[in-house]
Amino acid sequence: MPLEALHLPELVNTSGLQELGLTSYLIYAARLDWNHGDPWDRILLARATLEDLQILSIDETFDGQTDRRLW
Repeated sequence: MPLEALHLPELVNTSGLQELGLTSYLIYAARLDWNHGDPWDRILLARATLEDLQILSIDETFDGQTDRRLW
């Protein structure tokens, strides 16, 4: 692990950036009844669902699971 990575929490705090908590999204994504192995797609769908957001993606994989995909 690069030494800089050990200081990531401090760098995020001092930069003014906000850390994105993923725990609730990960739990929701793991519980999805969706035969799709890409974990990032599952997390995107979980976040969109939990926060009532749209998904901007060319990937038609989402269509069988949600009507949130715009593109």
